[in-house]
Amino acid sequence: MHSIEGIYMDYRVIKKTVVGICDTTEYEETVWQGSDLKDLNEKHPRSEIMGADSLGRSEIDDGLIIMTCRFEQSEDGKNWTICEDDPRRVRGISEMTEFEAAVDAENRQRYPGDYLEEEDEEDDWNDRDDHDDEELDQDWISPEEQALYPL
Repeated sequence: MHSIEGIYMDYRVIKKTVVGICDTTEYEETVWQGSDLKDLNEKHPRSEIMGADSLGRSEIDDGLIIMTCRFEQSEDGKNWTICEDDPRRVRGISEMTEFEAAVDAENRQRYPGDYLEEEDEEDDWNDRDDHDDEELDQDWISPEEQALYPL
């Protein structure tokens, strides 16, 4: 049981699915309800890894289907208000679950450019030998402009 200053609180998670772009159809379902936030954390752990949070926003077919979740709370189990903050705790990256590690590995394989280190990005740009700076300058700057802005 979870309480705030002695007040019993019940929580629920509503998953909303929107299908379509202009003419949309919406579905809502309660995917979790209870007062034990530890149970919520165990069943649906919050994750910063793209695609690993079962209650995070997700899209299919470039937004044709969008799934979002909202967290609600109630003192009496009848009148629900939206929680301002996600009540789940955030784990540190060093505490990655097996599922998160698998999703992270797949993300790194599928989207390697998203995981370049800052140092790697600078090195890649500075080490490029596939162009001649003078040749590039002449391609897009006229001789008159070059005279005005010497390098």
